Formats: sequence, C-alpha cells, structure tokens
Amino acid sequence: MQNKQKGSALAVSLVLLTAITLISLSSMQRSGLQTKIVSNLQHHEVLFQTALNEQEYWWRELQTSDSRGILISRTKVEFTLNALNEQEFSPIALDDNSGFNDSILPIDQSSTLLYIPPEIGDLALAVGGELNQEIPLQLQLSSSANIRQRIMQANQQMGITVSALNNNKHSL
Repeated sequence: MQNKQKGSALAVSLVLLTAITLISLSSMQRSGLQTKIVSNLQHHEVLFQTALNEQEYWWRELQTSDSRGILISRTKVEFTLNALNEQEFSPIALDDNSGFNDSILPIDQSSTLLYIPPEIGDLALAVGGELNQEIPLQLQLSSSANIRQRIMQANQQMGITVSALNNNKHSL
C-alpha cells in the first residue's frame, strides 16, 4: 500500500498550485479592470469640472466684466432670416482665455453664448422700457470639454438673465 501513495502528494500539490495560480490570475485581471474603471471615472470628473469652471468664468465675465456689453451685442447680431422672415439667432464662440486648463491631460474646452429673444409682446410699450434703460436679456451659455486622445466629453448648459441697455425704441 505504501507504494501506491508515493506520487499522490505531488499530484495533490500540483492541483492546489494550479487552482491558486488561476485564482491569483483572475484577481489580477479584476484589479486591472477596476483600475481602468477608476481612471475612466477620474477623467470624466476632470472633464466635468473643466466645463463647470469654464461656465463659472464666463458667468463672472457676463456679470462683472467691462467687455460684457460687447459679448451681449455680438449675440444679438448673429442671426439669419428663415423662410418666414423671422430671426433665428446663432450661438457665438467665446474666446477661451479662462486659463483653467492646467491639467496634465490634453483637454480642449470651448464655450458659446446664444441670445434667446423675448416672446412676441414682451417688449411692448411699458414703463421703464424706453431707449437706453436697462432691461433683462435671456442668454444660453454652453460649455464643453473633451480629452483629445479619448472619446470623452462633458457638456454644461445654463440659462442666464443679464441686464443690458435697451437699444430698441418703444415710443410712437
């Protein structure tokens, strides 16, 4: 009987070693996948924060900057006439000088500003709506950020009400 059991310890140890090796390989693959998932989430978060910072920069520029009047006027003159002879406004590209792209990733960021005209009748004769007085204007600010080497993009969009000088005469 002792002769039959001499090689069984070797076979059992090889089976256990193979099982342990397979388990460790599976764990390493899972760890690599989790690393890729975490990296992907971090890149999405960086893009989200970049687009959000871009929005905050332009929001601040539209509220406090000396050049806000120029930005607002540019939005009001960028339009085409459709078949019904109505104005369709186009978004204007905002120059990116915000300086928020100090990441090690090659991130492209851009912002646009779109004038949203008032509904028909909103600018009718009213007290306080005369020429050269401040009136509220509706704008849409859109910002996006993307990583050049990957197909990843984050977009932010918000509606803004700013006060601007009325350049439409409402008197008879």
